[in-house]
Amino acid sequence: MSPLSGVRTASALKCPLCGHEGVLAYESLRDRLYGVPGHWNFMQCRGCEMFWLHPRPVLQDISNCYPDQYFTHQAGGALTLGRSEWVQKLRGTVLNQFFKYRHLDEFDRIYWLMSRVMMRIPFFRQKLTMGLEALLIPYCPNGRLLDVGCGNGTYLGLMKSLGWDVAGVEIDAKAAASTKSRLGVFVHNGTLEDGPFDEGSFDVITMTHVIEHVLDPVQFLRLGARFLKPGGQILIVTPNGRSLGRQLFKRDWYALDPPRHISLFTPRSITICLDQTGVLSPLRVRTSTRIACKIARKWLLVRRTGQFRDEMDNEALAQRWQARLAGRLFQLCEELGNSVLCWGEEIECIAIRA
Repeated sequence: MSPLSGVRTASALKCPLCGHEGVLAYESLRDRLYGVPGHWNFMQCRGCEMFWLHPRPVLQDISNCYPDQYFTHQAGGALTLGRSEWVQKLRGTVLNQFFKYRHLDEFDRIYWLMSRVMMRIPFFRQKLTMGLEALLIPYCPNGRLLDVGCGNGTYLGLMKSLGWDVAGVEIDAKAAASTKSRLGVFVHNGTLEDGPFDEGSFDVITMTHVIEHVLDPVQFLRLGARFLKPGGQILIVTPNGRSLGRQLFKRDWYALDPPRHISLFTPRSITICLDQTGVLSPLRVRTSTRIACKIARKWLLVRRTGQFRDEMDNEALAQRWQARLAGRLFQLCEELGNSVLCWGEEIECIAIRA
């Protein structure tokens, strides 16, 4: 069956986390990113706040939701410390002084003073940390890192260059093969469930925009936890169902993404999900405005074209000062209210294995 020929579905009236019946939050949505046929609804639980797809794809047909154009199929560009020498030195100083990458041996008093000031300003902090925010984890000597859903390997390549022993899990065979050959790292083409890793063998496991795609997020996290060392950490990044973008843009919120996004979390529901694993304890749950500009631009794009994926119009919008200004203003609004209202576009969650 080709990815666009149809997807079999199953009813999902009750909350996957707490079992309560949900209320209809969005009705008769279409896939405006890749055109997978069907009409999709999102339910929301009044108890834990979680959103979920109803009906949702059956396990055997989930692959049909991901056409060949899906972004993990595309070759990834290298994520580096920068092209110019002064940017490399400045980022190296930040990594050395703020994230314990002492082996980079980057220290110059002028760069140190610059980094101390710039890291206090959100705009410059994002630039100096390459937009990674929570994904830029402190260094662990001889540390092992597993990236679940590693896609084209951009993140794995950076962490390898920073001294981590890295491996990946990727269900997309083309992306897994490309990452293996390009980076020379082990990537398991499959799922966590059949991953050939020793239990308790990783210091850190990262899951960036992955958990919203799985049918059973609690079991998925349990599987991941088994590969962690005691005291090891899982880092989860996922769309925020309480975000300002969802509240303002409603049906045109880019992160709804049916039928690929099966569950959408809030800070409350992701905490409940972690507690239900019985082995993971939330260490930090916060929301980030990192992709606010992208979310605003996608809203402008879908309002203009009716689709979230239109390369020519997307590039044109990215070049227009009005669109850039709208994105910056939207991000500023999110930043101003995020610390109190938790309405950033992404949830960043760090959990520790007991």
